[in-house]
Amino acid sequence: MRIEEFESISGTLMLAKDLHDAKRFDVVEKHFFNTLDEDCFYENLINTIMHVFSDCHFAYEGDDDIEHMIFHDDVISDYFVYAWKYGKEHKLPHDLNPYVEQAEKAVRECLNVSTCTSGRVLGYTKTKKTAKKSALVVEQYTSCGCNANEGIAYGLIQMYTWFSEKCAEFRALEGGEDGKDTTIMPIASENHEQKEVIAA
Repeated sequence: MRIEEFESISGTLMLAKDLHDAKRFDVVEKHFFNTLDEDCFYENLINTIMHVFSDCHFAYEGDDDIEHMIFHDDVISDYFVYAWKYGKEHKLPHDLNPYVEQAEKAVRECLNVSTCTSGRVLGYTKTKKTAKKSALVVEQYTSCGCNANEGIAYGLIQMYTWFSEKCAEFRALEGGEDGKDTTIMPIASENHEQKEVIAA
């Protein structure tokens, strides 16, 4: 038995499931097409890219033939506010802040999906105000002809989930148990161990 456009149908269902698991099923409800076919699957990928984070801007750099996708969201800014707090408390420069290192590593793993596509994080930790301006950036060479939208969409869902889960962990540790204040030292690299420091 052969089902026409099976890959597009299953792709849409998998995309919807991943958005559901990321607690962003609202993207499916508001922006997905009701029809299951190849063209609609492609549009669903684009809508996922545009809406999984709360704000998305596209900028084209003609001289280098690069399209920049710039994403902002509370989960990104909140994460880097925690990074700013940690760096301030421990007198760490931005490049040595383990929160920054973790985010950069996660972006490389999730968004470097092809030879013509790369992801990076614009994380700021100088002040709380600048931390709130942090963003996620995906860059794609459009002349390559490689259609990486599927990899980008799934990578963005993974990054949204990653930032959300990290912020939830930090909030829980900050509140602590029984009203105690806690902070957490994130894993910066293989040479760092994760530690919890509970304030008296």
